[in-house]
Amino acid sequence: MSLYQAPEALDPAHHGGLTYQPNVSFRFASDAVTVPLVASEVTTAARDYVVVFDTAKPAAYALLGVARGHNAYVTPKGQWRGRYRPAAIRAYPFTIKVMGETPEGKTRYAMVVDMASEHVNAPGGYLLFEEGKPTALLEKIKGILTNLEKDRIRLTRLVGQLEQHGLLVARSLEVKSRKLGVSGFRVVDSEALAALSPEALAELRDSGALMLAYAQILSLANLQDSPVADLSGVAPAGPLSLDELFDEGDDDFVFDFDS
Repeated sequence: MSLYQAPEALDPAHHGGLTYQPNVSFRFASDAVTVPLVASEVTTAARDYVVVFDTAKPAAYALLGVARGHNAYVTPKGQWRGRYRPAAIRAYPFTIKVMGETPEGKTRYAMVVDMASEHVNAPGGYLLFEEGKPTALLEKIKGILTNLEKDRIRLTRLVGQLEQHGLLVARSLEVKSRKLGVSGFRVVDSEALAALSPEALAELRDSGALMLAYAQILSLANLQDSPVADLSGVAPAGPLSLDELFDEGDDDFVFDFDS
């Protein structure tokens, strides 16, 4: 199920009075069983989530549940369980959408907001436009979304390298404590990884794809030791404040694109 129920491209002419309130619940993600990841957060996300790869395209996800329509990381009160919250969750209700190409052949993007979100026009919200121009807050959000999109593209390239070396295989994952299984994803084939030539390993190491592969393999331990496997003993976290979400000093939003 998509997080975005009523996405609209932000336009000062139509959204001049729109406000954003970050301090609401995580109920918007209660039905999501996966969330997309970007390259720079995979190793961090792998400590709390099972990381899996798409079967049809070069994309990675954090597994949030094994029962359809149930996110094991969101409590009935809308709190988030676990330490790390994926960037796509923190960026909601905003995202970037490809809107086609310019006459010069460059990709055109638009900032999108989910108008069905509890974050929108809630009491105590912050204006996104003033006098027809983006506020400093909206400019900061735009910068974060731009970085996320760049890092998503980088992830696509890294997963593509894993595919080229035949390292991704479709495999069912079993949660023994719940006697449940999940399928429809790919994981890294450890045997194929071990059989790679030194030259191939060096190529993956230098690009960052090798770290991605190791993180995915290690993340599988979370099938037996995470909210997906057991909801007991995991402290829920409340909604993030505005400063926590968009603090420039937050390491979770520091991305390195040089490589």
